[in-house]
Amino acid sequence: MQKPFRDRIISEFIGDLDRGSNKLASHFHEVANYLTGFTFEQRGQHSRTTTRSEWLAVICGALSLCNFCTSSGNPLREHVYRTNVPHSVPGSAFLVASMTGHTDVEASILQAGLSPRNDCIFLGHPFQMACRLGHAATVERLLQAGVMDSTTQHNDVDLSALYTAVSYNHLEIVQLLVPKYSFEAIKTAARRAVQGGSRDVSAFIIEQYPLAGCDSFGMIAQNGWDDILQKMLDADFYSQIVAERGLSLLRDAAEGGHLSTCQMLTSFGLAQDIIKVYSPRKVAFAAASGGNVDVLKFLIQHGLRVRNPIAKGCMFIIAAMKGHVAFLEHCINRKYHMKHMDAPGLHVYALFAAIAHKQGGTVEMLLSLLSLDPDTTIIHDDGTETTPLRVAVDGGSGEMVHFLVKLGASPHKREYEIVGLGEQDRRKRANLIVDEWRCKLKLQTRHAMWSYNATRRQVENAHRVLLEARTDSV
Repeated sequence: MQKPFRDRIISEFIGDLDRGSNKLASHFHEVANYLTGFTFEQRGQHSRTTTRSEWLAVICGALSLCNFCTSSGNPLREHVYRTNVPHSVPGSAFLVASMTGHTDVEASILQAGLSPRNDCIFLGHPFQMACRLGHAATVERLLQAGVMDSTTQHNDVDLSALYTAVSYNHLEIVQLLVPKYSFEAIKTAARRAVQGGSRDVSAFIIEQYPLAGCDSFGMIAQNGWDDILQKMLDADFYSQIVAERGLSLLRDAAEGGHLSTCQMLTSFGLAQDIIKVYSPRKVAFAAASGGNVDVLKFLIQHGLRVRNPIAKGCMFIIAAMKGHVAFLEHCINRKYHMKHMDAPGLHVYALFAAIAHKQGGTVEMLLSLLSLDPDTTIIHDDGTETTPLRVAVDGGSGEMVHFLVKLGASPHKREYEIVGLGEQDRRKRANLIVDEWRCKLKLQTRHAMWSYNATRRQVENAHRVLLEARTDSV
């Protein structure tokens, strides 16, 4: 939703007067009444007393700023029940002031006796919201006011504040918060930072608390963060982890497509037993998922051998699903796609997988290099048929439908008029192609599967594009 339109909706929703028809609007009218009389600095002018209507405008700005979400980022609803901390109008007023940068009003509300643990019944806790929006000054002010002072362990709000700051990659706030938490919470924060790709936050936590990264070793390798990984590998207390999980780290780096990370790991001797200790197929599949041809060549130089025709076929499928055109071309040049016992079936499955994952470049390449028919059909045991256009419709991609028609697919099949678009029908068709046909090809690996997760609206739109294409071609 565009910001001007959202702002207008919020303004209309809150209204100029409290009509008593909505609890959320009534609550924020009370907040505006509470804030009337407070002063704030505006564009370098002297502090001045604000009116109720001015504060209503500020409140609407705060709601727009958070995209009508709670402090944890969840959609805002009229009825939000929380009993773990007290909520009040002053708590909501403080949160509005902190969200909109009225630091002088923040300080005044705290000086007036507001407990730093007070929150807003609708938007959540100011501490958590400040961590989400990156307002380090507000976080520091609340910490000084004692928001985390407690003789008991941290509650959900405290933990969520740390994890929220990590998720939104606010390093300055993480630096303020981390020393106040237990090691288990810090380790969880490190794992979430690595999973979310927050490199600076991950580097800070692991540098300050090296053991916090022990659960994130593989993800760091997959992200290709060589500098962080090098420091961990150099640390003595990681030697046992490296000895036990070295080859899985190499697989993770290959799956991320990071040649430099693979080179660094092999310098520690992790590739010498790649055939004896670890399944070469898993490493090969990871390389195909990463899509870096240089990584595959490097691993082959260090002993990787993939002799199984089914494994080679699976690498071909993975490259098609992921849209790695260069890697797919490498597989075709090496005839990986022709070694399988059912090469034609493998080619069609790769085409369907690329369509389901909306990989237009891969689809065009497969149709061209393998001379596949854009109307190629799989007939299942129960007599039903699966075609490229049907896969595109089930995937909810009108763009892919249009693309296939442009490449020569015919939208004139009679079945396209009455195709079931409900989730149950789509699930049945998905089972036929993904489960039944994948098993026939013996591609028994998670890398050769996909699911239809499109919404009903997306599927209906794709079906409409298909029917329109039929009309246009008549």
